[in-house]
Amino acid sequence: MHLSFNIFPVTIPKSKIQVGILKYPGKNEFKEIRYSKAGTHLFVGNRKDKDGNDCIWSVPLLPESEKLGGSFEEIGLEKHLNIASNLIRETLIGSFGKLEIPFLDVQPIEFVYTRPNPELLRNIIGEACPSWLAVEIVYAVTVRPFYFDDRNPIVGITVDIRTHNAIDLNCRELGKLGIELRGKYVQHEIPRYDPRTRSPRKLVGRVLDLTDDFLILDDHLEGIDRIELENAFLEPRMENVVSCLRSLFGQKADLYIKDLRKRKAGVYSGEGKIARLSEFGKYLSSVELEIVPGLRVKPLGMLSQNGSGLKFPKIAKVPKTTYIFDASGTKADTWHDRGLDNYGPYDHSVFSPTQPVIAVLCEPRFKGRVEEFLRQFRDGISLSGKGRNPYSKGFLRKYLIDDLSFRFVEAKADTASAYKEAAIRAIENAVTEGVNIDLAFVQIQERHHQLIGNDNPYFVTKALFLSKGIPDQAVEIETMMSNQYQLGYVLNNIGLATYAKLSGTPWLLPSSQAIAHEFVFGLGSAIVGDGRFGARERYVGITTVFTGDGKYILENRTKAVKFEEYGKSLLETVKETISAVRTQFNWKDGSFLRLVFHVFKPMKDEEINVVKQAVAELEKYQVEFAFLHVIGNHSILIFDEHNKQGFPDIRGTMQKGKFAPERGLFIIPGKEESILVLTGGKEVKTAEDGLPQPVLLKLHKDSTFRDMIYLTRQTYTFSCHSWRTFSPSPLPVTILYSELIAKLLANLNFVSGWNSDAIVGKIGRTRWFL
Repeated sequence: MHLSFNIFPVTIPKSKIQVGILKYPGKNEFKEIRYSKAGTHLFVGNRKDKDGNDCIWSVPLLPESEKLGGSFEEIGLEKHLNIASNLIRETLIGSFGKLEIPFLDVQPIEFVYTRPNPELLRNIIGEACPSWLAVEIVYAVTVRPFYFDDRNPIVGITVDIRTHNAIDLNCRELGKLGIELRGKYVQHEIPRYDPRTRSPRKLVGRVLDLTDDFLILDDHLEGIDRIELENAFLEPRMENVVSCLRSLFGQKADLYIKDLRKRKAGVYSGEGKIARLSEFGKYLSSVELEIVPGLRVKPLGMLSQNGSGLKFPKIAKVPKTTYIFDASGTKADTWHDRGLDNYGPYDHSVFSPTQPVIAVLCEPRFKGRVEEFLRQFRDGISLSGKGRNPYSKGFLRKYLIDDLSFRFVEAKADTASAYKEAAIRAIENAVTEGVNIDLAFVQIQERHHQLIGNDNPYFVTKALFLSKGIPDQAVEIETMMSNQYQLGYVLNNIGLATYAKLSGTPWLLPSSQAIAHEFVFGLGSAIVGDGRFGARERYVGITTVFTGDGKYILENRTKAVKFEEYGKSLLETVKETISAVRTQFNWKDGSFLRLVFHVFKPMKDEEINVVKQAVAELEKYQVEFAFLHVIGNHSILIFDEHNKQGFPDIRGTMQKGKFAPERGLFIIPGKEESILVLTGGKEVKTAEDGLPQPVLLKLHKDSTFRDMIYLTRQTYTFSCHSWRTFSPSPLPVTILYSELIAKLLANLNFVSGWNSDAIVGKIGRTRWFL
């Protein structure tokens, strides 16, 4: 193992700088001052003067810059690393500007960089590539302090690399070239907020039709239902780049597109990123940055286990997770799938129903293939060759079920109305015959996922079945037609989710015995709407895990509410869950209680106060709490430079996960932060997926429980607890389940007649959302 970060350290010397103190002028005025003085001054807000009044600090960046301030003060730069970071950022912008490269943004810094290779599309097509069409390589640079271990803090320049599409010809000219505009979204230019950047563009709507001078829009910004052809630009999504290439180059375009996708995958790959970072590091090491007049700093090489001149931060690895398959804890394994094969599920001795009845909805033209798929689901699949067969036992033997019975009902067409009519018949037939349906199995098509609300067969049938207390399992016909090797893994995952939807418990995880009672509440969100500008709803899902008898137990009650209501719902969930578990386990007064919250966004003061209100009502117990923001999109990457070969992908034809670190590694980069690898090289699905990003865990300052190593290990443990798939999860189940709940309920809200109260009863205590 040879780890490195995409971080270039900068040591900050002990030195003092003078700052000017100005009265805070107001939010809009402050923004205007910052950008009017961009490149000559740094302004820092959220400060207090000696009398406690809001103020801003001003720092001149150039020798000729005017000193601005009603009063002045000297500060030690090494004690104000956020200011040092901002000074370095501003100086980098000036340094990059000398290279005459275009900036997309300056906070964070994003710019087009053509070393070592030029823009991708021109590199493929050559001189025939129009100047207005490009797929550019963009470098994203952030600067921030790092507090690794207990050593002196450093400032680090983090650099990531991505691609950016550009279509810089207005729609009138595109139309002259024969490029179809109808059905595509367009943008218009808006004023630059910083004079150093390209003119930004904003989405305005989707083209319904066009006249000689205007585009007529049907899904659009409020008040803008048309736009002049000269002022409109095609949104530079990849599908629009492809459309332009096909209009310009005909059959040749397919070769260009294939090559382009391959090169884009190379940009996002581990080997592609580390090569470009090494090249960019040569530039950084060649410059001295004068961050204020007379004070220079020099970036070091990439932070690596054998480079950069700095001691590499301490690396830790989470121990393997243990899965428990019986109440005594004696039947256990560190591999969940092997444990299920050897022991059966945790609750198999008390599981009911032992002979589930499954209603099957399918289209007549696919019935034969659905029957074959379900036979393999029930009895198992035979594979030729030496590869592992994960589903040789089938559902009956793997989950120790006595029998399955399938009741087929055909949807007469592939429409939502035909599917709904078939679902109604399935329910009515069961009632007539006095049979209880335990699960509905619904064959859908891949294209159905593009449909909204009443047009989507999946959501229409799910709404109907849930309203009758029946969970469902949908599978695309395209998935059923996978090759036999892939099908074994598909069936294995569906079997796991099916058992959980039938209220089964496949396994449990051991919990720490050091604390009497612990609750982990996960919050995830989803935004769903019709079109890009239509009515949109944001929902928040809530999932709860608690400790009991030395195990982590997933609470069955699940909720999802509109975003504006989730504070109240969170308070109710905390109270209800604690009350139910307190009675179940007969707590004693004075017991120790820990509440941990995994959240999808930084928590605001009012949300923190909701929890404090719940804690205040638990006066009979000793309570501590932690708020952990789980961040998937951030600036930090980790490479393992020994992993140059990667791992064979599922097809066995390509190597995936090159330069990716091992799952379970973590590093503490700050006093209240942790970087955790939840997707390693083995867990990447295909070579085209590129280098996986670790998650960043950020602890809120008001947390009273602050052990980041414990919280990191717990987050990893919960990433191993999903009953949706055997593949390791890129998120803890607390967030993952909450996002699934929020997304499904938000989509169901677009189905006519759906009432979210349908999941309040028995069905709400199943894992219907898997």
